[in-house]
Amino acid sequence: MHMNTELLSEGKRRIWTRVFLGFLVLFSGVCMFIMNLHYDTLTRYPYQDRRSREMIRKYLNKEEIEYLIEYSIAPNVFISFIAEDGFNIYHAAEYKQLSEFAWDQPPGLIVRMVEETRDVMDTETLIRYLNHYTYDELSAWLTGKDPYAEGTELVDNAGNPECYTGNGFTVSMRQPAGLLEADPALTIGTVYISPMLQEPLADLCSAAESSFPEGNGCGFMKIYRGYVPYDEQTALYEEGKTAILPGQDDHQLGYAVDLCVEGLDDAFFERTEQAGWLKDNAHRYGFLLSRDTEPFHLRYVGKELAARLHESGMTFDEYGALRQNDIEH
Repeated sequence: MHMNTELLSEGKRRIWTRVFLGFLVLFSGVCMFIMNLHYDTLTRYPYQDRRSREMIRKYLNKEEIEYLIEYSIAPNVFISFIAEDGFNIYHAAEYKQLSEFAWDQPPGLIVRMVEETRDVMDTETLIRYLNHYTYDELSAWLTGKDPYAEGTELVDNAGNPECYTGNGFTVSMRQPAGLLEADPALTIGTVYISPMLQEPLADLCSAAESSFPEGNGCGFMKIYRGYVPYDEQTALYEEGKTAILPGQDDHQLGYAVDLCVEGLDDAFFERTEQAGWLKDNAHRYGFLLSRDTEPFHLRYVGKELAARLHESGMTFDEYGALRQNDIEH
């Protein structure tokens, strides 16, 4: 009887020991759960700005916060963009880089520009294009909104007078900023040109007047065409009045003008003394006769390039082909 009592007591002790150990395990688990529930991952984040930490908690998940902490990314890199549609913390450095260039653009547009283009170009390339295009103009080329741009190379220096269009180089739907009306005394109708042309064109006309005195201020010549917008180029192309694709005509740059001798059609311009004078002298003022079949078409490229090409005998198309070859290789 004494032995049975001892065995019973031993059994009870084992049961209570197991119950106690189970309770400890359960209690520890509950404690760990509560601790994890209230644990703030951002305690390891070195930046203590309260507003930024609240934004991070609101818009980032645990994995994104861990990434933030691992690379110690400062709030000033991304916090301006965190609430925008499409925001991606892994692209924060790209947003920051673009915003330093496009400082006057809203955060939402910065995020949109990066996210819509990052699969086809890096941020530095995007910035290079945005030096010459609005984002809508760039997007039109990237997304196929320009029906004439398929298979083309978008000119990356469209604001530079040395840029080349044609033969697969396009400015797509770009409209240059800051166009000016050319001197009405020198034009037929209203003609718009790049501000860069104003002085060289006046100098060329003054020199032409000296060679053909008692003219009209430009040696009996008049400027009848300057800047031609994309929509007008499209109409001309579709009507068969030009073979040049919209976006590839240098008239869209604002750097080209067409001249006529008063009273004569274009077909007769080549026979005039003025045509010969332009061929010999246009380069002195930064202009090239860039089209073999249009001796009345002047393209401004700047004095340095114009002199170099005139001296070498290289045409502007040949120059453009060399640049295209450099890009492809």
